[in-house]
Amino acid sequence: MTGPHSLHLNYSTDSPRFSNPITVSNLTITSNANISQDSTAPIVITGTTTLTAGSGANDITLISPNNSFGTLTLTGNDVQITQNSDNLELGDIKANSLLLKINGTVTQSAGASIRDALGGNNCRLQVQGAGPSLLSNSGNRVNTIAVDTTNAFSYSGESTLIVGELDLANTGTPITGIDTDGNLSFLNTSINTQRGMQIGDNLHIDDGILNGGSQTIEIKGNMTVSAPGVFRGDSGTVKFTQSNSILEANGSTFNNLEVVDSNLDIQNSDFTATGTVKVDSNNNPAQLQFIRGNHSAAIANLILDGNTAPVVDFANWNFNIGVSLDNEDGEIKLTGEQTTQTFAYDNANKLGLVSYYNGNGAGTIHHGDFWNLEIDAAGQTISLSSDISIHGFYNPNSNKTLSTPVSETDLVGLRLKDGTLNTADHTITLHGSYVRTDAALVSGNLRLTLLGNYPAYIGGNNDFFEFNCEDASVQGKIIYFQSGKTTRVANRFAIKGGGTHPPGNLLDIHSPVFPSPRSYIYVVSSQPGNAIHYWNFNRTSTAELELEFVYLLHSDASANPQIKPANATFQDCPEWHNPPYILLSWTKDIGDLDSAPVHNGRIDKILVDSEYNLNMDFNGLEVEVEGYEVRGFQAHGTNANQFYIKLEEQAYLDTSATPRWKIIRNDSLKDTVWGVKLRLYDRGENAANAKIYEKAYDDAAPIIGYTLAIASKKEIFVHFSESVVRSDSSSITMSDFNTTAGGGIAALRRVSNDTNGIRELILTTNNSISATDILNGITVNVDSGVRDIQTPKSTHDFDTTDSNDATDEILNSSHRISDVGLGVAGNGLMEPTTARSNVIPLSDNKLGIVSKFAWNDFLPSDSFSITAHRYTGISENPILVYSNSANADAKNGKLWLPAFGENASLPRNFSGLVPKPHTRTTTKSATTSSSDNYTYQFNMPDAMIENGKDLEFVFYFESSELYCAQILDDTASNWYRQVIPWAIKIQNIVAQAGGVSILNNILNPNNNDKTSLYYNLRTKGVVTIQVFDLSGDTVAVLQRGFQNTGKHSVSWNGRNGAGNPVARGIYFVRIVGPDKMDQIRKVLVIK
Repeated sequence: MTGPHSLHLNYSTDSPRFSNPITVSNLTITSNANISQDSTAPIVITGTTTLTAGSGANDITLISPNNSFGTLTLTGNDVQITQNSDNLELGDIKANSLLLKINGTVTQSAGASIRDALGGNNCRLQVQGAGPSLLSNSGNRVNTIAVDTTNAFSYSGESTLIVGELDLANTGTPITGIDTDGNLSFLNTSINTQRGMQIGDNLHIDDGILNGGSQTIEIKGNMTVSAPGVFRGDSGTVKFTQSNSILEANGSTFNNLEVVDSNLDIQNSDFTATGTVKVDSNNNPAQLQFIRGNHSAAIANLILDGNTAPVVDFANWNFNIGVSLDNEDGEIKLTGEQTTQTFAYDNANKLGLVSYYNGNGAGTIHHGDFWNLEIDAAGQTISLSSDISIHGFYNPNSNKTLSTPVSETDLVGLRLKDGTLNTADHTITLHGSYVRTDAALVSGNLRLTLLGNYPAYIGGNNDFFEFNCEDASVQGKIIYFQSGKTTRVANRFAIKGGGTHPPGNLLDIHSPVFPSPRSYIYVVSSQPGNAIHYWNFNRTSTAELELEFVYLLHSDASANPQIKPANATFQDCPEWHNPPYILLSWTKDIGDLDSAPVHNGRIDKILVDSEYNLNMDFNGLEVEVEGYEVRGFQAHGTNANQFYIKLEEQAYLDTSATPRWKIIRNDSLKDTVWGVKLRLYDRGENAANAKIYEKAYDDAAPIIGYTLAIASKKEIFVHFSESVVRSDSSSITMSDFNTTAGGGIAALRRVSNDTNGIRELILTTNNSISATDILNGITVNVDSGVRDIQTPKSTHDFDTTDSNDATDEILNSSHRISDVGLGVAGNGLMEPTTARSNVIPLSDNKLGIVSKFAWNDFLPSDSFSITAHRYTGISENPILVYSNSANADAKNGKLWLPAFGENASLPRNFSGLVPKPHTRTTTKSATTSSSDNYTYQFNMPDAMIENGKDLEFVFYFESSELYCAQILDDTASNWYRQVIPWAIKIQNIVAQAGGVSILNNILNPNNNDKTSLYYNLRTKGVVTIQVFDLSGDTVAVLQRGFQNTGKHSVSWNGRNGAGNPVARGIYFVRIVGPDKMDQIRKVLVIK
C-alpha cells in the first residue's frame, strides 16, 4: 500500500500482520491481538504511527530493518521495534516489555513517555543498535533497562529506575540490566541497582541519583558526577577495567572502588570510599592517581594487589586510610605537600613501597611507620616531622644473608634516589637496607638505627650523624656496605652483637660462609674479594666508635685511621690500628720527680708505657694498685708515651714488689693521634683474653736498707730492701762482703727465710767492733755485682713480645756498719744513768729517782734532770732528742727515730729500720758536763712532759749523724729486733686512802714491769710492807724497818724472795706503820 494519505485500521479479533510494504503519511492500527510484520515488508510512515495491540507476548513486532517512522506511538504488552538507520521519534509508549533495535537516532516527542501497559513504572526497556538513544523525557517510568549499543544512550524519567544486571557480552538471552558499549547518562533519574552494570564507555550522572546498592558497576570509560547529580556507593562496587579512565565524583561517596589492570585518575573533587579501594594488577599495570588539587581522600581500606606493581598516587591530596592497608605488592606515591598522610598501619608485613616524589613545593613525611620507603623528588626537599620506622626487609636466601655481589634491585628498606631528605634531626629506624644514590642529598643530621637480624645493605656515599645497631634483636645480623663507597660518621657509630657465638675461623674473602648459629654481627663488603672490594670508613675525631662482638671484613680507614675497639675481629682492614694499649709498666723507687732521685728502698711510682703518645690529661683517670694507695699521676716529662702512677710508700722496704693494677675509670687520658682512651688490653679479637690487670715489672734497684752493730760485739746485721743474689744467680756468701771494722768478716749467717736469695743476714767479724768504728761510719761493702732476682715474664698472649725483665744491681754497695749507736748494757755509746725529780725530796728509798729507762719507773710531771754517760774515748758532744707523741706509723715495735736521710745514694743514709722519721720531737743540749757525764735539765712547762704520757728519748751525735738507742737484751740471738728508745713514765701521784698510793697494779714480771707504792709518814717509826698470795702466804718482803717522816716509795717486780717470777693471779700488798697505818692494795700479775 502506497500513498500520501492516512490509514486507520481497527481489528477486534484478528492479528494484523504486515506482509507487504506500506507507505503512508499516517498510520493508526488498533487490535485486540498481536500486530506483527514480516522482515521483508517495510513500513514507511512520514507522520504519526499509532499501534495499539492486545496484551500477550510479542504484541507488537516491527522487525523489518527498513522501516521508517516519523512519530511512533505504541500500546502493547510486549513490543519490539527494529529499524536499520533512520531516525526514530517515539511518542507515548505503553508496554511491559519494550525492545528497540535501532541504528539511527532514537528520540522522544515532547511530552511523550514510556510506561508499562497500565501506565505504571514496570516497563522493561531493551536498547540495541548503533544509537544514540535519547529517552530523556521526565515522564518515562521504566523498571529495568538493558542496553547493548555502540553509541550513546541517555535516559531520564520521573520515577526511580531500578537497574538490573549489565551484560556487555549479550548473546540474545534476556537482558536484565543496563548493558551498553557506549556512554550511559542519567538525567533527573533516581536509580537503584539491584543487579550489575557493565558500561563500555562513560558514565555520566548529571542529575538525579545513582545508588549502587550491593551490585558491581563496571566501567570501561570515565565516570562523571555533576551537580546536582549524586552517586551513592551503598554497599556495592564500582570497577574500572580499561585505561585511561577519569573519575570526577563531585563529593559522592563510594563503598568499594576497584581499578583492575587499568589506570584511573580521580580529579576535581574530594573522594570518599567507606569500604575498600583495590588496585589490582594481575595482567597489566594498574594505577590509581589523584590529580593535583586542593582535595582530600578518605579511604577505609586500601589494597594494592597483583604481580605487576600496582600504584596509588595521592599527589598532593590529603588522605586518610582509616582502617587497614594492604600494600604488600604495590607502591603508594605522594609529594608530601599534604598535611594529612594517615596510613592505618596494622600489619608491618603488608605495607609495601611508599614513594615521595617532587611536587610544586617542599614535602613533609607526616607518617611514622613504613615497610619500604623511597625518596625520588628531584629538585625538592622532603622533610621528616618525627622519628620514623621502616619495618621491611629482604631475605632472598632464607638464611638471613644476601648473595654477593649484592644487587640493589629487590632490596627493601629506605632508598634515596633523588632530591633532598631533611631528617630535621629525627631518627630513622630500619630493619632492612639503606641506599642513597649520588643524586640524593641528606640534610639535618642523619640518625640511622638498625633493628632485627635480617640482612642489611648500606649503599652509596653516606654521611651519618649517628649509625646505631645495638638492640638485642640485631644479634647475628649481617651488614653489607657498598664496596668503593664511603661511610662518614660525625657523632656516633655503634654496632653491638653478642658474644655467645664467637666467629672462630676467618672468612673466605672470595665466598664468605657465615657461621650458624651466630651472635656476632658481620660487617662486610658488598663485593668481597673483588678488585675494588673495600668499603671506606671515615669517623671524625670527636665521634664515638663502639664495636662490640663485631666482625669487620674489607673496611678501609685510610681517610682517617681508626683504633680497633674491644671485642671486634678485623680481617683485611687497612688503617684499623690497635688502640693505645698499655704495653708495659715498671716499679720505680725515685722519689720526687721535680728534684734529684731519692732511693729509699720503697717503690713510690709505676712507670706506664703506651703504644702512642698521650695527652697527659689525668682529670678523669682512676687507677687501683693492689696493696698501695694511689696519690696521683704525672707525665714522664721526656717520653710523651709514658706517665707515672704515684704511690704512697709502704712502711717497709719493697723494691721487689710487682703489684697488679688496673684502670677503674678513664674519661680523659687519650692518645694524641685519634683521641682514644688509654686502656689495658681489652680482648681485641678474643673475648676470653682480656687483661683485667697489668702487672708491673721490677725496676726498683735493691739497696742496703739499714745495718746494726753493737760496740764491743762481733756481729753486723744487714737488711736489704729485697732478696739479692750474685750476678750469676747463686747465693751470696761472706766473700761478697768486706769491712775494716772488727778485723774483717769471719762468717755469714742467714736470717731471712728466702726461697731464693738472701734479704737479711748476720756478718760475724774476727774481732769486736769498736764504738769509734760505729761513730766514724766505717762501712761494710758488698760486691757491686750483687743484684735482685729477675721478675718472671708475663704469660699473657698480649705480652708475648715483651722483653725479659732486666735485673737491677744493688744501688750502693757501701753502707756504714751500724745506722744506730748501740752498746752493751752499762757501756753504750751514750746511755742515761739516772733521772731525778726536782720536786720530790730525796728519801732513803730514792723516791723521785729513775735508774731503769724501759718504761719501768716514773717521774711526776714536774721539773727533772737526766744524767747520761758517754762511751769513754768519744769526744763528740751528744744531743738528747725526746718526744711523747710517736705514733705507730712511725715506729718499728717501740723504736722511733727523728729526722734522718733515706737516700741510699748518699752516705750515712738508711731506711727500713723504722717506717718513717718521727718529726714531732724536741732537742736538748747538756746543761752541764763533767768528763763523760752529761746532765740534761727539763724545766716546766715543757710540752713534751705531760701526766700520763711516756717520755721517750734517744741521743744524737750530730757530726757523725748517728742516733743512739738501747737494746733490751744485747745477749739475745735476735738482738737486732730489740732496739728501742729510752723511756720514763710521767705519772703524777694521786693521794689514796690512808696516805698510801699504788701505781701500775697490773704487771708482767717477764716484761720487767713493776708496781710502785707511795706513802707519806707524818710520824717516824717502823714500817713493814709485805706481799701475800690468795692463801695468805708471804711471797715477798718489800720493807721492814725504821723510817723517818716524809715521802717514801717501794716497788715490786712480780718476783718472790728468791727472785723468781710468781704465778699469774691476784696478790695483796700490805703496809703497816706508825699512827695505826694499815693499808692493803691489790695487784694483778699477768703473763
